[in-house]
Amino acid sequence: MPMRDYIVKATHGSDVGIWVCEASGILISPFLFIQAACPARFPRSVTVKRQPSDSPPRSFRKSEALSFIYGECGQLPAWQSYVHLFSIGIPATRPFELECGLGDWQFPVRMAGAVVTFDKRSDDGATGRLIYRLHRAFNPSAQSKNRTLEWVKAQGLPFVVAAVGYDTRGFAEDRFRRRFGVPPHTPIVTGPALADESPRDAASTGGRSVVSLPLLGSRKVKFAVEYAKQVLGVLCKLIETEQSLQKEGPA
Repeated sequence: MPMRDYIVKATHGSDVGIWVCEASGILISPFLFIQAACPARFPRSVTVKRQPSDSPPRSFRKSEALSFIYGECGQLPAWQSYVHLFSIGIPATRPFELECGLGDWQFPVRMAGAVVTFDKRSDDGATGRLIYRLHRAFNPSAQSKNRTLEWVKAQGLPFVVAAVGYDTRGFAEDRFRRRFGVPPHTPIVTGPALADESPRDAASTGGRSVVSLPLLGSRKVKFAVEYAKQVLGVLCKLIETEQSLQKEGPA
């Protein structure tokens, strides 16, 4: 998916960055999330320089900069900060999470939080269910660990989980938290699944409720705009709460 390199202009005093990543293997989700949350001219590609280091990440030491996926979200309702969304391109996702932290790169705005998407299609897969059952059989008291989620935890940022395709009414939240190791204080926001967009869908929404990306020829995939904004709204409230607690300090 070719994208022209874009220059981020952090001209607002309260600009913040939000990292978007995918934890269940549907690696197109961050791109679609950014596309849903931002105006039509995004996502774009932005080049970010690596922090000076005597021991740079092995997979990225040949270049002092890396291309990231970017979206300019603007201000959400009742949110004072100007929001910028970032993610990593699919080919670099795994080495990035294995070797890098967000602090290894000179992002143009301060990173304030993260969105982690989980797709129910991976949860429903036979292989995933088998691995989970074997893990529980041999480690009944152990908590499952998801590599991407553990990486996000290590960044030290507040984050929210977007449970894509999970029905709110039948959602077993406790099981979900145990299976993937989601902390008790981390919000989980359930929402509609990524789905193929039909011409009828596009006409009925007037282009406002869904966005689409050409994939595999004429196939298109959509992410609900309202859902993406809901997830960001929950994250922004969490960021505000944690910032307030930090200002108050220990009792």
